[in-house]
Amino acid sequence: PVKAVTGRLTNAAKLTLQRNPHGSVSVLMADCLTAAADTLLPGEVWDSEAFADLAVGARPALEDALAQVLKQVERVLAAAAEVEARLAAQPQPDVRTQLETLVYKGFVTEVGAARLPDLVRYLHAAAVRLDRLPREPAKDRVHAARVHEVAVEWERLPAGERRERVRWMLEELRVSLFAPTVKAKGPISEQRIYKVLDEVLA
Repeated sequence: PVKAVTGRLTNAAKLTLQRNPHGSVSVLMADCLTAAADTLLPGEVWDSEAFADLAVGARPALEDALAQVLKQVERVLAAAAEVEARLAAQPQPDVRTQLETLVYKGFVTEVGAARLPDLVRYLHAAAVRLDRLPREPAKDRVHAARVHEVAVEWERLPAGERRERVRWMLEELRVSLFAPTVKAKGPISEQRIYKVLDEVLA
């Protein structure tokens, strides 16, 4: 499906997709294809026959699934480019680190197709933060310290589903503190994150 979907891309989309952390568009496409397949193959299978049955059922929908993933990835990469442009004019190590932990080689499959719209929102929030930074440097430092304090506790968590959950809660906290106009998804606060941390680390 890669050839078919690539043929449907606009020139603007192709240019955006070239600005990827994967090193080439072909590697990015492979990442997107895996993420698209994941949306069509729910659950786990334990033998080759069951997998073959799933694959046969999913194959007709794979082209459209890949097109949908690419549309979201294009938005992510465009938002990442906005952040990069702002960082070039105004370096900010915390935002640089955030960008590199959101958009990296293999991020599409690892993050999953369903969360790609959230990445766009997190990146928009980072851009808003950089826009506000010259006017409110002291407030930015206070908010950064609050996020860092929670992140230190998050780093103590063992790998697993709850660690991932808190990872995304931290991103929502960043949105809430640095760019409230972008709007976090659901209620979020340090207290809510600490509650989850206490449940895991108790």
